[in-house]
Amino acid sequence: ALIAERQIAILMQPIFDFARREPTGFECLSRFAMEPRRSPDQWFNEAGSVGLGAALELAAIEAALDLGMMLPDPTYVSINASAEVLMDDGFDAAIADFPPDRLVIELTEHAAVHEYVTLSSRLAPLRAAGIKLAIDDAVYAPLYLDPEL
Repeated sequence: ALIAERQIAILMQPIFDFARREPTGFECLSRFAMEPRRSPDQWFNEAGSVGLGAALELAAIEAALDLGMMLPDPTYVSINASAEVLMDDGFDAAIADFPPDRLVIELTEHAAVHEYVTLSSRLAPLRAAGIKLAIDDAVYAPLYLDPEL
């Protein structure tokens, strides 16, 4: 019901440039008001446990980018995405209408990456299109990451 009814609220946490004294971007955070009340990580974990993890992530991404379209250019939007959702067929459709130069994909720390070579290949065309990549709470692993990322 949460996914079908799009019961996802997006909070936009500003990313502030202190030198310019203005926000330059916003990280999009998902919140859920449906019962039972629980934290976002619990909603995402439960969705994953019943095979709806990617669907919930994609719904959150779509909601975030809809809101992000209202921000003035060149303000960027940062969305969280797991490696699983990046590989999902619906991901390209979810981001298709958003300007790539204003999008940052933050690879979530909440899901393990099992295939770095596959992920690197998947990210290459997104990066070539101008989308930026952020990796949250990660330890640098030079043996696994492609330096071109």
